Amino acid sequence: MFGRRNRLPRDLEVESRPELRPELSPSLGPELDLGLGPEPDPEPETSLDIDLTKQNIPGKVQLYNDLLEGLCCSTCKTKRRLDFHQQRLHKQNSVIQMSVIYLSATSSLLQALSSSTYDVIFPETTTDPVTNITDTIEGEIDQSTYSELVPIFTLFISTYSSLIISFARHFKIEEKEGNISNLRDRFAELISRIKHQIDLIKPWSDKDYYLIDTNKDKKHEWTGLLKRVDKEYNHIVDIRKELYINYNKLVNTGVLRKYDNEVEEDIDIFDDKHPKEKHPKEKPQVPSR
Repeated sequence: MFGRRNRLPRDLEVESRPELRPELSPSLGPELDLGLGPEPDPEPETSLDIDLTKQNIPGKVQLYNDLLEGLCCSTCKTKRRLDFHQQRLHKQNSVIQMSVIYLSATSSLLQALSSSTYDVIFPETTTDPVTNITDTIEGEIDQSTYSELVPIFTLFISTYSSLIISFARHFKIEEKEGNISNLRDRFAELISRIKHQIDLIKPWSDKDYYLIDTNKDKKHEWTGLLKRVDKEYNHIVDIRKELYINYNKLVNTGVLRKYDNEVEEDIDIFDDKHPKEKHPKEKPQVPSR
């Protein structure tokens, strides 16, 4: 047959065994380089290759600063609501505990004074050995009358103590105070953590801080700072989520609305003073007509 050549045994072996076929390699020359091979991965950029003037450091610092200050401001407001609520519970618990202590001590004192040895409040009888005349010195209260009043006072005090202690246990005032106090402490730790991150990135807002690099370590410091702040920010968000879950479980929304007027709208996160300790703002004087 025309147009068909006889194939050698070598050709048949190559077709049946693909591993014997020649491979095209870029190293064989430009005429065989068909671009079929994988391109090499670019080398990762190290901290020494970074140009700080092209990293938009002020923009990144402002972004992280706004995010952290927003978290800190809302967390400070929540903590101050917890402060007011904890103070209210502490005052209630203190009144209950101190009233029981004072009334119990008063009851013991009244029972001790019912003895006839106390001549200050009971009448005293003396006899003159010469004239054999009996003289009675009147006291403040008659002993028989006092003895009748002591059981009434004692019963009232014991009844009050039982009722007030049962009232406190029923509403779990002491337990609520402890839970709110622990939650407030955890919010305080979170606020300190956020402020620490703000303090770390604050120097980088000034260009002279990183452009004047005498020790040649600002590039490495900047890359490490970005990694730490990004990781810490995610960790802060997770902690805040857990705290607000406990916050919503422990505190009723209606209770917290009582403290909205006492919490300032704008909070200076770097001012550690209590709102009541700050000087009131002076109102502008209206000129008289």
